[in-house]
Amino acid sequence: METATEIIETLALLGVTVTAIGPDRLRIEPASKVPPDLLPRIRKAKPDILAFIRNRPATCSPTCYEVEPGRWIHHPWDGCTTTKVRAWIQ
Repeated sequence: METATEIIETLALLGVTVTAIGPDRLRIEPASKVPPDLLPRIRKAKPDILAFIRNRPATCSPTCYEVEPGRWIHHPWDGCTTTKVRAWIQ
C-alpha cells in the first residue's frame, strides 16, 4: 500500500499542496493538476494523509513533507520557518 508520505511527495512534485480542513476534509490545490488515477489512492489514504498533516511541525509550510521518519524536506520559500526555529534552539 502506498503511504501518505509517498502520496504527498507525488503531489508536491506535481506542484500541488495538501492541507487539512476541519476534522476530516482535505484541500488539494490546484486540484486540476491531480491526475485522475491518483484520486482513488488519495481517498484510500485520506485518514493517513490527515494524520500526517496534523503531525507536521507548526512552523512548516503546506509544501513541507517527511521523506522518512524524522527526515523532512522544508520549503522556506513557501513560508516554512522550521530551519530558522532549529537554528535559534541550537
